[in-house]
Amino acid sequence: MKKFNLSYVVQCELTVDDLWPDGNAPEEPTEQHVLELIRRDGGMLNVLNGWALHENFAEWDIWEVV
Repeated sequence: MKKFNLSYVVQCELTVDDLWPDGNAPEEPTEQHVLELIRRDGGMLNVLNGWALHENFAEWDIWEVV
């Protein structure tokens, strides 16, 4: 049976204003705050679509496993 590896990577830098455009960011935002924001917005897959990150920052590749 043939197998294929799929790789999908999104890497981007977002400012506090990007993450909290309504100005309701925590006083001192941390990585944990960003994780909570992603969870609140439905998880990573929803964030990729809802925040349109996949449109601007995604790289992907496919290769056969031999």
